[in-house]
Amino acid sequence: MNNKNSVIVAHPNRQHSYQTAAAFQKSDTLICYITMLYKKQHSLLGRVTSILPTKLSNKINKYNSNLLDENKVIQVCEIFALFVQFLSILPGLKFLYEIANSALLKRFNRKLARIVMELKPDILITYDTLSGDALEILIKNNFPVIKIIDMSAPYLGEMKTIFDIKLNNSTEQLQEVRKKFDSRDYKERLIRSRKELEYADFYICASEFTKKSLILNGINENRISICRYGTSLAYNAEPIDDFKLSPDKRKLSGLYIGNVSYTKGVQYIVQAIKSCPECIKTFTYIGAIQNPLIVIEADKKIESFTGYISHEEVLNYCKKADFSVFPSLADGFGFAVIESMAAGIPVICSENAGACDLIEDGVNGFIVEAGNAMQISEKIKWFYKNPEETNQMKKNAIHSIKQLTIENYNNDLAYTIKELYEHNNNIKL
Repeated sequence: MNNKNSVIVAHPNRQHSYQTAAAFQKSDTLICYITMLYKKQHSLLGRVTSILPTKLSNKINKYNSNLLDENKVIQVCEIFALFVQFLSILPGLKFLYEIANSALLKRFNRKLARIVMELKPDILITYDTLSGDALEILIKNNFPVIKIIDMSAPYLGEMKTIFDIKLNNSTEQLQEVRKKFDSRDYKERLIRSRKELEYADFYICASEFTKKSLILNGINENRISICRYGTSLAYNAEPIDDFKLSPDKRKLSGLYIGNVSYTKGVQYIVQAIKSCPECIKTFTYIGAIQNPLIVIEADKKIESFTGYISHEEVLNYCKKADFSVFPSLADGFGFAVIESMAAGIPVICSENAGACDLIEDGVNGFIVEAGNAMQISEKIKWFYKNPEETNQMKKNAIHSIKQLTIENYNNDLAYTIKELYEHNNNIKL
């Protein structure tokens, strides 16, 4: 891109937006990065972190990036956002938190629209389910800026449809998930995501699955581009040791990384293990437990649940695992798949997970039908019975990850934005 194609990146929280903003900063096209909480050296957040409760200060310490020039970061609603973060850690105040967070996000969107109209960028990049109100304000003011949504997940309405279909055979599971659909937070996110479909000019997706969710909901394919994330793990992936023992002497260690919930498909792992306990020594679930009934149904002799742990601890578990399962019913990408493959762990991946784009079935992992426990069980048995082929699959997994560098992401993003900018100008002509 040339310097005339100036960019504002905005996210009220974090996700992968630091990396996106840093890519434009590197190309000298970033006007600013707009957010709520960011731990600058002399900011309010920087001064109060040491006196906050440990749980909250640990969250706050993540709002910073050595990739970004802090002079490029514009903070809005900082005190209000800090208050909402405090509410989020207090037990029994979920309803109050949702009300406060809703008001906060609306205020962020109003301030974002005002700053965009003041700074007059060529391009605004925001994120799905978070920016519909800002886009609506810009449209109503007839403000000339190219509005791009970076889709971190599939379209929310399409995800709800998938959950309804896949969980329809279990009244208990469907009722649990529908509690989430009935929440104030979900309903407002759905309203914002519908506005984003109506008002955005273009969409950037990390996967084919997310792209498909937009097309199914009326978005022309020409308005969608795929740009896969980069990761520092691509530089650190190293060869791993082969299996040393034959399958009759060695059981496998399996791993799942992510929230323990029905929508992530974890119940299908539990069901699969019941069909092949002879193959598995241990299976570890890493992540916050959102649906406790999954834990109750698991085989405690084989399966264990860590809850949330640090990234360093996750990597230690990766070193001990022989295979990983990512059975999500609907997921935009899935960094857990990258973490596993970078550690030389073949992944059994759901077809409804965006990260299945990285899987070459039978070469560096396996792709299974979403919600199919029997297919997961069959792939686990394959790992158990085929140690030599699994050794090669482990090496192939590492090789596959090496292309997902931050430099490649930066280059792909720059090319994508350039193409969308030119496409927009051609439409006007």
